[in-house]
Amino acid sequence: MADEKILENEKLDDEQLENVAGGNIYQMEADAANFKKLGVLSANVDKHDKNAITAAFAAYGIATEQHGGYLGKDNKYSINGQKIDRDTAWAFVQQRWNAGYRPQVL
Repeated sequence: MADEKILENEKLDDEQLENVAGGNIYQMEADAANFKKLGVLSANVDKHDKNAITAAFAAYGIATEQHGGYLGKDNKYSINGQKIDRDTAWAFVQQRWNAGYRPQVL
């Protein structure tokens, strides 16, 4: 409780905020790794290449907004304008992969 009081009045500067762990960069890195395993992205694609990851999802009909930062904002995913969560996006990719759809994006 005492620690909460100390932090209550603290403000982080921009440099400190860049170092706050969040979900989105880790999601983006995992998305890149998963697409590399499937062969959709080549091993040479950087794991932080937002455009490549966005293109890979687009090949499966999934629109995504990859934030690529550490501020805790999750990446956004949608199919035909309907928002979905990341697990649903990957289930959709896996379903299409299992059905034989194997695009190669980069």
